[in-house]
Amino acid sequence: MNRIEEIKKEIAELGIKRIKVKLNSYDNAIGYFKSIMTEMLKQKNETLEWEPVEKIVRFLINWTYMIGDDINFTKGFILKGDTGRGKTFVLRAWLYFLSFDMIGYVKNGNTAVINPHVINVKTIAGEYQDPTNGGYQVIQKYASMGCIILDDIGKEDEFSRSYGNKVNVIEEIINIREENEMLTFGTTNIERMTDIYDDRTVSRMNKLFTPFSINHETDFRKQ
Repeated sequence: MNRIEEIKKEIAELGIKRIKVKLNSYDNAIGYFKSIMTEMLKQKNETLEWEPVEKIVRFLINWTYMIGDDINFTKGFILKGDTGRGKTFVLRAWLYFLSFDMIGYVKNGNTAVINPHVINVKTIAGEYQDPTNGGYQVIQKYASMGCIILDDIGKEDEFSRSYGNKVNVIEEIINIREENEMLTFGTTNIERMTDIYDDRTVSRMNKLFTPFSINHETDFRKQ
């Protein structure tokens, strides 16, 4: 093996490497995040309840700027909590927040900005069953996206069909993304993933995601 091939092999083995961005002021970051959420809610004539979402926001800021010793910054995270607890809402605010400092990562030697697409798992399962554009190309599409937020993991139909093929689409996407070290995020209100997914998929989820549990009782959908 010549040196060029050795270098290519070394780059291929790097996996995901986060690019650390300096945070000038934690308080300013909190204030900016709050202002984003306030504006989002203002469009629906609602006001922000800060206390229920504060822990989530601080976790997201810590992950974004690689603060603390208790988070694996090379992998994504999954927000776990009951329906209506603000998981998707806060993540959508986080997408705006990410663009503020152009947070990036390196994958196999290539630099990319963290700008995840938010896709509900039921949408993906529905696409798979489309008779014209469905099938395995849908799995390939979402398995190969640079980074993605799989919203409502566990709420898809257990099996989707395309031309007689029966498959759990989300399970397949998660398995491929973990195998290829793709930066992946998610939300779920499922307490025990083993009730839905096989042991191999749950193991791969553990490698893909740092879990963050949301335990407050505020129901944002009833505001």
